[in-house]
Amino acid sequence: VVAGSPRLAQHLQRLHPLVRMIEEAVDDKYFQVKPQAHRGTNIMFHGMHDNITYFEEIDGVLERLAKAFDFTVHFVIPPLDGTKKSNEAKVKQKPYPGQFHEWTMETLLEQMSLADIGLAPLFQQSWTWCKCANKLLSFSAASIPVVATDVPSYKAVAVNGRDAFLCFTEDDWFNALHTLLSDTKKRKQMSVNAKKMAGMMTLDKIAHEWLSFFEEIRPR
Repeated sequence: VVAGSPRLAQHLQRLHPLVRMIEEAVDDKYFQVKPQAHRGTNIMFHGMHDNITYFEEIDGVLERLAKAFDFTVHFVIPPLDGTKKSNEAKVKQKPYPGQFHEWTMETLLEQMSLADIGLAPLFQQSWTWCKCANKLLSFSAASIPVVATDVPSYKAVAVNGRDAFLCFTEDDWFNALHTLLSDTKKRKQMSVNAKKMAGMMTLDKIAHEWLSFFEEIRPR
């Protein structure tokens, strides 16, 4: 068994000694994203059906920041949540400027090319502690500085304040986003650091970990 997050591996290793932690490889498509010129400041989130619920953690922060900065939060998500309710309607109800984009890979890559800041909010709970780092890494590979929740998987790959901002409290989120919205030099430097960090998680960089694991478990 191979786990893609440190906390999940920790749990599974209690059950079996051959469980290994190998980071999920970053899709090369994200590294190919080329920034496009655009007006204003774009903040971006992408996720699956019910992931927009994580914004309950930061809606208040974004509402406060919208009073001082001109930005739009772009949500690249499926049209319906797990109970068939409209995600587009949820975006329209946000207390800050937001736009809904139906999730497709083409739309995701297009919005990444227009994004200035990426968001990866999560709840602090046992389920999300076991998630992998792919969302943070996908933004990073596209040279988008990320503000994310401080959870084990993100902490395992990124250094807070250098490769990404990792936030635990509401004040952490406010200060991190305020910094990136007000300091373009910091945004640029973090985007460079982020892409370099994500470059250590490409398939060719982690393939040796899989080969080593297969060698260990192969029949003798």
